[in-house]
Amino acid sequence: MKISFSRRHNYDFQPLWTDAHPSLLIVFRSQVEEQVEYPVSRLVFNTASLDEELSLAEAGLETESSIDALVALDGGKRKRKKKVYTKPKKIAHKHKKRSQALLDYYNVEASGKIKKLKNECNKCEVATYMADHPDRFTCGKCGHMLYRLTAKGERLPIPKQNKPQAADTAVVAKKDTKKKKK
Repeated sequence: MKISFSRRHNYDFQPLWTDAHPSLLIVFRSQVEEQVEYPVSRLVFNTASLDEELSLAEAGLETESSIDALVALDGGKRKRKKKVYTKPKKIAHKHKKRSQALLDYYNVEASGKIKKLKNECNKCEVATYMADHPDRFTCGKCGHMLYRLTAKGERLPIPKQNKPQAADTAVVAKKDTKKKKK
């Protein structure tokens, strides 16, 4: 008779195979406890739990039966502490549907001609439109730029930024403090 313990240890027992020995399961239990060094909580044959009061015939055991010994082990991995989040979750951007968005790209003249209002990128596929900046056109897909030119063929000047001047003075003050520390 084979008794397996946690599917890693197999022990072969050769008991006196008689139905007249009703406490054979108690003998099995004590022999397994000696081998494993842990108290056996229960013995299982197939899917049925074997009670100590059962005889071998009532339990359905035969000469080549395999009995599983279930052992209750203490310990294990410590439970992970719940994470505390300091910032709220970011709300994902949701696409806003614009009705008649095509009117931004095309204009129908009185004569019936269709005119494109935005430039298409010549390096990307068709219908990839370029962003319209004050001094240039920029493709958002590949980064290609076309600069606006004056009548003489020169580039337009870079437009001024409308940032407050206080931010510029703060940056200069930080640079001065770094120099003093050295």
